[in-house]
Amino acid sequence: MPLLESFNKNSKKLLIACAGLGGRLNVSIDKFLQSACFSDQDSIIIYDPTKRATLGGLDPYFENFEQMVDYLQKIIAEGEYETVVTTGTSGGGHTALLLGHLLKAHYSVTFGPSPYFSKKKFKDLGDPGLLSMKRVLDQFEKLPDKIKLYFDLDEALSEWNGVTQYYVHVSRFHSVDYKRSLTLSGLPGFSLYFHPYSEHATAGKLMGDALFPQCFEFPYKNYGKHIYLLLMGKFVSKKIKQFGRSFMPIR
Repeated sequence: MPLLESFNKNSKKLLIACAGLGGRLNVSIDKFLQSACFSDQDSIIIYDPTKRATLGGLDPYFENFEQMVDYLQKIIAEGEYETVVTTGTSGGGHTALLLGHLLKAHYSVTFGPSPYFSKKKFKDLGDPGLLSMKRVLDQFEKLPDKIKLYFDLDEALSEWNGVTQYYVHVSRFHSVDYKRSLTLSGLPGFSLYFHPYSEHATAGKLMGDALFPQCFEFPYKNYGKHIYLLLMGKFVSKKIKQFGRSFMPIR
């Protein structure tokens, strides 16, 4: 389903989660919400089967992107939430960051986001997606000019909305994701966190290391140092176990 909504009475938090272009959040929706500690809070899950990151609307619910934004703004106003969070993975990370900006969400947390969709940006940066994503990018190019202003987030989000804090999580050793994320570096309100993974599925790797819930503990306080120490502890523990096995007596 392109749109899944769950509203709980007296909820003070709203999570808007945007699936990637392949329709995934790295893991199941239930596991994602549970790991983010939003299972008992209001949530809206968005997936665009046209692979246009909702910029062409969300059939059959919204004819265009503006209608979807208006609807979400209405939900937020009526809900009187204390905390609004947008989140997303891969191509859904683009949607999450853009919605965070337009809706003035308190926080936007993304994992391996796609920060641009214009062919020009792909070409200028020598991004391999220019070829591997050709059909997808061709569909983006058919969208109205006013929507194309949202394609490249380094330009669309160059002026801070005065509210949103953006937390971008990236696998440091996934070269494409890492290089793409650098286009977001220095934008107002943005903080980038590079994790010692090589996989595109950053969210899934953080879950596997039991580090995903910390991504939704706001506001971030010494997050980078905290995660670094946890990961180093896991690395040292793994090496100690390997060392111990290497010296186990032969029976």
